[in-house]
Amino acid sequence: MPILLRRFTATAITALAVTGFVGVPAQAAAPTKTVTVGCSVRYGFATYTGRVKIFYKGSTWSNSTVTRMQYWLPPTKRYRNNIKVVDFGKRGNTGPVIDDGTVDSYGSDWKPLLIRSYQRRVGKVRVEFIFDRKGKDPRCSRTF
Repeated sequence: MPILLRRFTATAITALAVTGFVGVPAQAAAPTKTVTVGCSVRYGFATYTGRVKIFYKGSTWSNSTVTRMQYWLPPTKRYRNNIKVVDFGKRGNTGPVIDDGTVDSYGSDWKPLLIRSYQRRVGKVRVEFIFDRKGKDPRCSRTF
């Protein structure tokens, strides 16, 4: 009889763990998904392009936790570009999530944007790039 009881207990604990009733929040166990958004602007003979990758956990984009962000800019001769991300679905303050005027454009790797994770609900996200160059700085933005 004790062996049967142990088997039942192990099966019950496994069932609870699989269904999410063992103290692990559902979003913590959810896989990370990504949304990538970018824009380009032609200025003179050059085209300037920027991309932001947003990592989130949750059942849908409009009900999720944004955990981190990365950016990509092609290498240029000047290195002080601006990135601004405004999430109108962020709970609480809907101001910029990131407004960084010193992002680098060297190399060709994705680089981290320093943010704190936050909850988001229904709302659009606006990403804006200002590319540093001599004279007027070209800019582009995209809302999704």
